[in-house]
Amino acid sequence: MKRNLQTPFLALMLLSGIAQAQEIEPRTYTNAPVGVNFLVIGMGYSQGGISFDPAVQLTNAKIKTDLAALAYARVLDIGGQSAKFDLIVPYASLNGTAEYVGEPVAREVSGFGDPKLRLAMNFYGAPALTLDEFASYRHDLIIGGSLQVSLPVGQYDRDKLVNIGTNRWYVKPELGISKGWGRWTLEGTAAVTFFGDNDDFFGGKHREQAPIYGFQGHLVYGFPSGIWGALTAALLVADEPRLMAFAATICSKTRASLPHWLSRSTGKIRSKFMQAPVSIPVREPISIR
Repeated sequence: MKRNLQTPFLALMLLSGIAQAQEIEPRTYTNAPVGVNFLVIGMGYSQGGISFDPAVQLTNAKIKTDLAALAYARVLDIGGQSAKFDLIVPYASLNGTAEYVGEPVAREVSGFGDPKLRLAMNFYGAPALTLDEFASYRHDLIIGGSLQVSLPVGQYDRDKLVNIGTNRWYVKPELGISKGWGRWTLEGTAAVTFFGDNDDFFGGKHREQAPIYGFQGHLVYGFPSGIWGALTAALLVADEPRLMAFAATICSKTRASLPHWLSRSTGKIRSKFMQAPVSIPVREPISIR
């Protein structure tokens, strides 16, 4: 008999438990006129099975997730180079079933996720320009970096394992390089995500997690109309689990996009995303005591 997940030790860990979203975003390190604002509305859908860390004792998980996000970004001038500040506020509705210690369990939850703040700064090759000055700018070699912080203020219930928020901070430093050849651009990024501890995990337990290392490559083509397309490859590494993902993305100048995902992972996740921003769920190695 299937029971609802309302009491401790009946567990289903989904989106913000073991499956941590990792964004894939082409054109992070490009130039834009200072003072320009971006507003992005994203939606996504994911359905499939995931293999979980053995510490959780959760098997045969089947998950359906509906995602939405609202993002705002503004181009800045820092030290004569262009920079960008952005804020992402996610919302998710998810439900699924699994077996915990041999018993069937189920969970359904909706709410806001942890908001993310990021400051991305170009160190070389992307001078801060006005809108008029930008008209004559040509993309050559750009080197930059960013720092993203996730704030632990999303939906969280200490008596349940299924939560949209994570009740912990994370910090993600990243370095990126971008080289332009006419309408073509080749990009590469390397990042590591460090997670804080959750001292109130599932009834007061302590949760630790190893860092996630991410590497991305993007081949971007800009059309005369202002629309651009990108082919993306990403590798995410979290100790033993690894995930390879490939994407094709078409975006306008406003960065609204309609990507179609083809992904393969050790967790047997198959996802289809209908608008940017794009994220991929990753099985994370954790320690619970």
